[in-house]
Amino acid sequence: MRQFLHAKASRELGLLPKRSEIVPVLPSPQGNTGGLSPSPRQLWERLSGMLLLLLVATSSLHAAPPANTFPLAGEWRFQLDHADVGIQERWFDLALQQKITLPGSLPAQGIGDDVTVDTKWTGSIVDRSWFTAPQYAKYREPGNV
Repeated sequence: MRQFLHAKASRELGLLPKRSEIVPVLPSPQGNTGGLSPSPRQLWERLSGMLLLLLVATSSLHAAPPANTFPLAGEWRFQLDHADVGIQERWFDLALQQKITLPGSLPAQGIGDDVTVDTKWTGSIVDRSWFTAPQYAKYREPGNV
């Protein structure tokens, strides 16, 4: 009863067509039944359109890098600057002799110093327990870092 009253009120407000305005859906010459059941061609058109949209949307994920980037991959000349004098002595004007391949790391290419307890890091260790806790003592020994 409640659904009937709702449908009746919707018809009176003009939200639903009156019973006399309802027209049966007949199949079209192309085999379509007025939007209820698309033809195979329409299904293919919809599917290919969605695939094209998906392709366009995902192609931006594999786009070329922005113009303001510079790839660093390749062989580079360098010199380790243990005394921090490279800028003062204008090493950037020199033809440096050592070479490194990027991407990569210094240790993986046999370059640089071994990591020790005295290694100077660019960051800081917030947890002092590494220096004081007994369970880490064996790792503070030279050659066991």
